[in-house]
Amino acid sequence: GGVKLRSIYSSPTDDLERSCRAFKRDGAVLRYLMYCARTTCQAEDGPQMLYASETERSVAEEQSALDLAEEFGDLLAVTGGVKSAGGEESIV
Repeated sequence: GGVKLRSIYSSPTDDLERSCRAFKRDGAVLRYLMYCARTTCQAEDGPQMLYASETERSVAEEQSALDLAEEFGDLLAVTGGVKSAGGEESIV
């Protein structure tokens, strides 16, 4: 029973996804900036190691954002693209 809080979409958006799931379950999300979660991923490049390139990571992140906006439409919306400092467009 109960709502699952586990991230199912992708690593780059897992914090956003867990926050949405927690909010749906509890009606609030508390952030304690002086604490961090234990993790087994200790790679120097962090989530980058999961993707062959920056482009692949960006595509996964954007698709996850769209999936999250669809699942949590009452909390999130995709409003359009923005250009990064490097000139790449991504969704918001």
